[in-house]
Amino acid sequence: MKNVGFIVTKSEIGGAQTWVNEISNLIKEECNIFLITSEEGWLTHKDVFAGVFVIPGIKKYFDFLTLFKLRKILKENNISTLIASSANAGVYARLVRLLVDFKCIYVSHGWSCLYNGGRLKSIFCIVEKYLSLLTDVIWCVSKSDEKKAIENIGIKEPKIITVSNSVPQMPRCNNKQLQYKVLFVGRLTHPKRPELLANVISKKPQYSLHIVGGGKG
Repeated sequence: MKNVGFIVTKSEIGGAQTWVNEISNLIKEECNIFLITSEEGWLTHKDVFAGVFVIPGIKKYFDFLTLFKLRKILKENNISTLIASSANAGVYARLVRLLVDFKCIYVSHGWSCLYNGGRLKSIFCIVEKYLSLLTDVIWCVSKSDEKKAIENIGIKEPKIITVSNSVPQMPRCNNKQLQYKVLFVGRLTHPKRPELLANVISKKPQYSLHIVGGGKG
């Protein structure tokens, strides 16, 4: 079977980690799946992976030793496709292509170079644009991310595919009166801002807000 690797910066519960777990379960009958991350946590404890590798340096913006550790893992496990699902992991996944041959897919769960770049936003966008040249596929999870990739970052459109995240449709229930309930599901750490939603909902008594999530404070 084909060997596929997923690389994600953190292993805590979050959108990218949930996506990795769900996609891994979808393809587990067709591939041997390996996980590469910076720490033990929620994702590393899933039994879908044929192998789990922890490289703490993935948390750093750039570290040569981490790059060579990643190269060793890819070569020793004959990983032919590497899928990166977070900003730091995406940097290492693209740069290591200069050292070893594999198919590289970068999944954007929101462009951190735009919303988390601060004064260096323009520089981070340039870096992301050039990293896209080392990427076979840029996978966007929303049309909004696709538009930002093309218009704000300057990534070539042929590199991009867009597959929206979704959940199974809930069965219709006609015997209950509809109520205005809002559900927030997400990681309760920066840069998520559920308190902004809570502030708005608190001013509208016809709505109730339910928050589901976790993460380090």
